[in-house]
Amino acid sequence: MKKVLITGSSGYIGSHLVDMLMRTLKYEVHCLDINSPQVVANRFYNIDINRQFALDVEFDCVIHLAAKVNVGESEHMPIQYYITNINGTMNIVNKVKTNNFIFASTGAAEQCGSAYGISKRAAEDVVREYFTTHRQTPYTIFRFYNVIRSEEHTSELQSHLNLVCRLLLEKK
Repeated sequence: MKKVLITGSSGYIGSHLVDMLMRTLKYEVHCLDINSPQVVANRFYNIDINRQFALDVEFDCVIHLAAKVNVGESEHMPIQYYITNINGTMNIVNKVKTNNFIFASTGAAEQCGSAYGISKRAAEDVVREYFTTHRQTPYTIFRFYNVIRSEEHTSELQSHLNLVCRLLLEKK
């Protein structure tokens, strides 16, 4: 059974993805978040990605969703966004052993018009450089566009998550 770690598993995208992987694909799903889990998984780690941590588990895949994500807030608190989205990502790529890494980025990384977009673009660069130069691990950077938290947009989110699941199935 494929063992997957989802960071940011208690968020909107993460909780839907956990549910999909557990219910549909029957993966062994481990979750990592600073907030309480929204969906039951095989294992939950209450960890702040900004702090030092250790996981003694190797995963078939890590799906890194944990981030600060409010564009407006990022303009008032840019340092918090740089710390979480860049340093937090560096902690994940450095501390978690995996055979495949999927990084959830954003369309805002394309234009870099906010601290949020800048921090996510820098995190993309960290992922690219680290897994190409230092750990030769397959990785995917997946940019989500306009994910809206509402029941009427659940089908749009579902199509994004289907793509993520296809990436998991292709990298056996």
